[in-house]
Amino acid sequence: MSGAVAVPAALAVVYCLYAAFVAGDNGWSTGLTWLIALVSAAVLFVLCYAVGRWQHGRQSETVAVAYAVLLGVAMGYLLSLNSHRSVMSSTGVALLSALAFGASVYYIAHTNMQNRRARRRGRRLS
Repeated sequence: MSGAVAVPAALAVVYCLYAAFVAGDNGWSTGLTWLIALVSAAVLFVLCYAVGRWQHGRQSETVAVAYAVLLGVAMGYLLSLNSHRSVMSSTGVALLSALAFGASVYYIAHTNMQNRRARRRGRRLS
């Protein structure tokens, strides 16, 4: 299994288990709980795979925004499954996690792009 499939699959499995735990209100799980968890994990897998395939050749800012939106929506949805949280708290946590993850992805993508450019320049000089 390649990394392009393995990473989104691993994320989907963890997301599925945690969504089932939260949707079951931290107690016993039902069939509906597992259905919600499996559907949300399948959507997360498809979106992660699509963004991972799409990111090549894109600007660092665009890639960071795509991953930030994906993580923010995923975290907000998990928090919204818990009946003890309000919509505003779910939105706030989603926004904060999206900003933090977006900044991290931007740094990694920008640094990676600069390293590739420097390697290409070094090969031309040799």
